[in-house]
Amino acid sequence: MEVLTHLKDELTYDQRGMTVMMLDALFGNRTAAQVLMYLAVNESAYAQQMADALTIALSVVQKQVRRLETGGLLVSRLVGRTRVFSINPRFAMANELIGFLKQAFSLLPDEAQLPFESYRARPRMTAKPLRLDRQPSPGKNDSGAL
Repeated sequence: MEVLTHLKDELTYDQRGMTVMMLDALFGNRTAAQVLMYLAVNESAYAQQMADALTIALSVVQKQVRRLETGGLLVSRLVGRTRVFSINPRFAMANELIGFLKQAFSLLPDEAQLPFESYRARPRMTAKPLRLDRQPSPGKNDSGAL
């Protein structure tokens, strides 16, 4: 890890940009590279989660995961009504692919790494209200007096 940190410090912004361009060329397009990198960093995700995090249209992400699943790079499973994708552990070079993607991720500028950080482990229930601030439950008081 120390070597990667040192290498990252030596790379100029242009070289980091080249890393992204090379990944795009290697995987055929930017969306495929982003989807694979997201799954390597987060282990599994559903299409809407990746689309939201990477600010890509859901239909584009769905097209790529379908293509990658058909090619055997990804597998999916249903969790409730949600299809969750991950890199196929039976793919002969899965560990090498994940290692490669994680190393490429570590070379990205810090601001480019932010979208790949998972913000939620499971999907939100339909129509469940979003609570942005936690307030104490009614009837409870720290002092015990009402």
